[in-house]
Amino acid sequence: MPAHRRLSVSIATIGAAALVIPTAALPAAAVPAVPDDAVELTLMATTDLHGHVRDWDYFRNAPFPATDSLGLARASTAINEVREEKGAESVVVVDNGDTIQGTPLTYLYGYGRERQAVLDGTVEHPMAKAFNVVDYDAQTVGNHEYNYDLDLLSAYERDLEDTPILGANVVDEVTGEPYHEPYTLLERTIDGEEVTVGVIGLVTPGVRVWDQQYVEGKLEFRDMVETAKEWVPIVEEQADVVVVLAHTGQGTVPDEGYDPAELHENVANNIAVQVPGIDVLVAGHSHRDLPETVVTNVEGERTLITQPNYWGRGVTETTLTLLPDGEGGFGVDWDVAAPTVTPHYGRDGYAEDPAVVEAIADQHEATVTYVNTPVATSTQELPAASSRYEDTAIIDFINDVQQTTVADALAGTEHAGKPVISQASPFSRTALFPQGEVTIRDIAGLYIYENTLRAVELTGAQVRDYLEYSARYFVQTERGAAFDPETGTNAMYPGDTRGIPDYNYDVLSGLDYTIDVSEPVGQRIKGLSFPDGSPLADDAVVVMAVNNYRASGGGGFPHVADAPVVYDELLEIRQLLIDRAQDLGVIDPATFYDENWALTTASFTDVAPRNQFFREIRWLAENEIATGWENGDGTWDYRPLAPIARDAMAAFLYRLAGSPDVELPEVSPFTDVSTSNQFYAEISWLAEQDIATGWNNGDGTFSFRPLEPIGRDAMAAFLYRLADSPEHDAPAVSPFTDITPSTQFYDEITWLAETGISTGWQGNDGTAIYRPTTSVARDAMAAFLTRYDDAGFTPAS
Repeated sequence: MPAHRRLSVSIATIGAAALVIPTAALPAAAVPAVPDDAVELTLMATTDLHGHVRDWDYFRNAPFPATDSLGLARASTAINEVREEKGAESVVVVDNGDTIQGTPLTYLYGYGRERQAVLDGTVEHPMAKAFNVVDYDAQTVGNHEYNYDLDLLSAYERDLEDTPILGANVVDEVTGEPYHEPYTLLERTIDGEEVTVGVIGLVTPGVRVWDQQYVEGKLEFRDMVETAKEWVPIVEEQADVVVVLAHTGQGTVPDEGYDPAELHENVANNIAVQVPGIDVLVAGHSHRDLPETVVTNVEGERTLITQPNYWGRGVTETTLTLLPDGEGGFGVDWDVAAPTVTPHYGRDGYAEDPAVVEAIADQHEATVTYVNTPVATSTQELPAASSRYEDTAIIDFINDVQQTTVADALAGTEHAGKPVISQASPFSRTALFPQGEVTIRDIAGLYIYENTLRAVELTGAQVRDYLEYSARYFVQTERGAAFDPETGTNAMYPGDTRGIPDYNYDVLSGLDYTIDVSEPVGQRIKGLSFPDGSPLADDAVVVMAVNNYRASGGGGFPHVADAPVVYDELLEIRQLLIDRAQDLGVIDPATFYDENWALTTASFTDVAPRNQFFREIRWLAENEIATGWENGDGTWDYRPLAPIARDAMAAFLYRLAGSPDVELPEVSPFTDVSTSNQFYAEISWLAEQDIATGWNNGDGTFSFRPLEPIGRDAMAAFLYRLADSPEHDAPAVSPFTDITPSTQFYDEITWLAETGISTGWQGNDGTAIYRPTTSVARDAMAAFLTRYDDAGFTPAS
């Protein structure tokens, strides 16, 4: 077989940078007809299937929506149609990795109760069974192929009939040889002509971090660009067409000054640009739908990159016209009939391939039965939808299980007595524990990865660094502005293509803190303290329960990968959650939910998430009703327990009303409020609206007593008048034992009770008191105003 030849007119190379050419923009100049001795080769590619054989959402126990149909069974139908149309001999089918992890199906047979049967060979791995039906020609390893250890990967490879698993940059540390086959040569006879297709496999080298517990000391993961430079020339000498299956996405790493020692994660474009001789590069890993990109390499030749949609949502059909190279072989034509890509999507109406469905029918049904096994009941619905921006009970359930598991394990050891904290990430926005029966699929939907539990020792300063790094997830917001989770999360930084994913944002239990997103990155964590209010000192020592992905450096969080490990029993976190739910029988958030952290755009040093009225005070700040006192060092105080003075109350009510225009009187309506008073406009507005009348001085003038604390009875009157004195039938029997119908502001106070703005203090005998003459504290003022707004009252105009 002669050496592989590139039959394309070279495009001048500008330095070493890629020229990205959407094929729709290529010149449409007249070209000669395709020669009679040309042959056509088609490459069908999938990537990142993640265990999705059937179009079935195991977490919802239902098919995926018709607009989002997916799965290998549907992709197989598209592949079969192309084989039927073009002839099977001219079609090469490849997969780009991340195959055996990602659904309860692959969990059950890779890590769950059926794992041993797969290892023993008494049960075939379901993904291998499906791949054998589709009849793949080659597959590269993805990073998730190592999630269940090397034994499981070997068993899967054993069950594949004719599909070699490739991985040229994965090297056996003992022998120094490739651990997987680096490439394979596929011989095809197309229209009577012998064509050789060389396929090389590469995987992102992050495996050394993400699955450290399985590969450390066994496998070395080398840079993909350098590995391609080594193997492409070898394959090029033996093949007519060179295909690289690179389990890596298109990234933003510059080609100039590229450093292989960095072991970059997403370098599909760098491989295509820096390594001559590649005809087609199949990309993946990043879960993007990029069917067709053309780049120009360092020698001026064009290379096509195709990245199919993930989970079997799409399969790409790449058609190559091959022309005789004059030396007994073939080369890819880029001039007469340039390569084309046709993406096929499950949503386009492809039915599931009955042969694939039948192949895994029993295993699919076993999985459905498994995930629908009830394990507990929940006293209320626990959604995860808002977990990325507020403390939720369902994430606290994870942290509580991790925290107590580690604390129990450390009892009686040298680490006993050290504070145990825990990290968890909001993996899913759709996870939910329903009220009532909770099944394994509900828990699996919450914790979608097969992480194991570890614990490491950190200092207080390291914990703060860790939280500051996590808080990078949020977009900086103007102080006091309302936070929008749709635009305020998944912050983008230089080099990012998708923003920080939810799984790389962590929340901690066991410590109290506030994240002030109005602050720049690195200065957002406020009030970091233990639950008793004592600050976390920089030299304090704590134990943090953490998943193995994070503990191995996944996500790039500081300190944790190098921290001393004090616990690692290789217990799977998802199973710990299932076991805890079964042990409890009843999942009651009252036993584990602890609102220890909160997000704000206006933090106060003296208001922690554990404060009774934290949310209400935050609402005042974010709606510019309360600003607090600036301390001179960039921080602010609210003074929640201080009584609110009548002048500050006037300001709060005025701002609650939207700060309306007010024509300031030249003469003050109150003798003790000068026109230069800090809150003259606000107090004048109250008088103008008949919200405040003040005290009659007996000489026809009135006083306001601006610095006097306001009583709870007078506050009721102010809010009632602010609402334009709505009609209200005061009850004959008082809702509070310490006021009577003859109390001065009885109507106003009972109106507060009726509307839910005030509940008073509940006694053990079912009665309540209001404490009408008690001064209103600033935190209670926040509660009054927030409830007033929640009740839908519009201030009088």
